[in-house]
Amino acid sequence: MTFSVDDLVELSDEELLVCTVFPELVGGMAHEVVQPLNAISLTCEVFRLKFQRLGLDEAETKFFEDKIVTIKNLAFKASEAISGVRKYTCLSTTGSVSGNIKTSFERVYELRRQQFIARGIDVDFQKEGPFRDLSIPSGILDLAVGQCLVSARNQVEFLESSHRGKDANYDKRMGIRLRSTPEEDSVSIRWDPGRSEGWNLLQQIPARSRLGMIALRNLITEYNGNLDVHPGQINVIFQSDSK
Repeated sequence: MTFSVDDLVELSDEELLVCTVFPELVGGMAHEVVQPLNAISLTCEVFRLKFQRLGLDEAETKFFEDKIVTIKNLAFKASEAISGVRKYTCLSTTGSVSGNIKTSFERVYELRRQQFIARGIDVDFQKEGPFRDLSIPSGILDLAVGQCLVSARNQVEFLESSHRGKDANYDKRMGIRLRSTPEEDSVSIRWDPGRSEGWNLLQQIPARSRLGMIALRNLITEYNGNLDVHPGQINVIFQSDSK
């Protein structure tokens, strides 16, 4: 399985429109959601201070304070996640801070971890460092890691569904290996390729994911990186002399 610019002609006008408009919609939605979350957090702090002045006994005060702090922390965590999503809807916000594969992966996977859990996809990790900062903006590296995770998740989901329809067993497990050597830093994502003979896997991947992989391959070559996509694996490699 390979991706090229020629694959773009296979996307319908509707699919291309979704790919280009979707980030704008997500950015607007995130803004609307984060405002009430911030209001909830602020209201919790007001309630906490109010309870301290009510003269309740120590046990009751602690009970209410604990509940309020829990709600406030959850609202803050949700706000942080949404702010992270908004960051990736526009390249101009990615910044120029040097990226680090391990840091980017941990940051992006935390935002998407629930998607794997909800789909019943088990994920195993291996990390071989130490990991150095690369001469590539951290935001772009985040986008690269995120796109690979999305594409792998989509393929595992499609393969599992196809095997289930054919009464065949499929292992919904992904292995992710982060590796750093003096010569290169890499991310390798592997999964069960299944029995995919005769299936047009590329056409079963959502248009946004296909377009994203094409864009990713073109983008990372500017930073002396390379993207390899094969049945059951995605590899992203950055050479040590990345510019």
